[in-house]
Amino acid sequence: MTHDDENPDHDTAMAEALDWFTRRQSGTMTADETRAFAAWHAAHPDNAHAYERLARLWASPEFTRAVETQAPATTPCSARPRAALRPVLALAAALVLAVGLGHLLGGNPFQPSADHGTETGQRAEVSLPDGSVVVLNAESAMNVSFDPDRRRVELLRGEAFFDVRPDPERPFEVAAGRSLTRVVGTAFSVTLQDGDTEVRVKRGHVRVAGDDGRTPVDLTPGEGVTVTAGHVGDAAAFVSQTTFAWIDGRLVFHDQPLAEVIAQLARHHKDPVVLATGRLRTLRVSGNYRLNDPAAVVAALADVAGAEVIRLPGLLTVLH
Repeated sequence: MTHDDENPDHDTAMAEALDWFTRRQSGTMTADETRAFAAWHAAHPDNAHAYERLARLWASPEFTRAVETQAPATTPCSARPRAALRPVLALAAALVLAVGLGHLLGGNPFQPSADHGTETGQRAEVSLPDGSVVVLNAESAMNVSFDPDRRRVELLRGEAFFDVRPDPERPFEVAAGRSLTRVVGTAFSVTLQDGDTEVRVKRGHVRVAGDDGRTPVDLTPGEGVTVTAGHVGDAAAFVSQTTFAWIDGRLVFHDQPLAEVIAQLARHHKDPVVLATGRLRTLRVSGNYRLNDPAAVVAALADVAGAEVIRLPGLLTVLH
């Protein structure tokens, strides 16, 4: 436990708050533990804040319904053994850490303005002035800037597939994060996530550069590259059927950790999906699903994983 005046890490404060909340709800706290809790609570404002966030969530009607779904014979206020209470409280902590109380109370994350964009579960096909076509994946956005000498698109977030009409006089550029992809005419995808850029080529020839000044990397069909911190990695082969499946409205994966699959599905599922155990996060799965019913995909994956599902409609889905 943290008992000094140092600034605790946010996740550490939440984990400690979870532990103390579990003890207090169990009804088995000793006098020494009660004094230790009071000392921890007063040691730093972050400790008190984390505990209050967890307490507010625990008292919310949405979470009450979720607990009743998991254990119909009990309520969140019931005294229960600490070992049985902890998994339910872990779901509460997961909700706080994943979406925060701002989302719970109806807040929406800020999204920068863009020329073209999609929301969760949406895909859009955009025709550019030169006849090129861009397919935007869900939760994606881009700006378009064309002039007589250059065609340029800036991918602000998400993923896009470009089918570029050839024009030797005007190269086509895609800026994404700290990368720049340049082509004359080709078909390729660009994904921007957590500051890294992935480029995958379906047809033609693509040149990818980072902003570190090093030599660009040339890609041919079936090759891709990742740009991290402005540095272009080595070209590597990829499976086209898996990479471009989203364009046809499908999610295809082979022997991937379930956590990676859920991350891909997140663009299409309205509520965050949390995997509550390490076993689920690392479980390797394969599948081919339509994206028009992402909730059904989650249910199917839960069945494959042997997991139970708790849904807080409009807020969160938990597999545990």
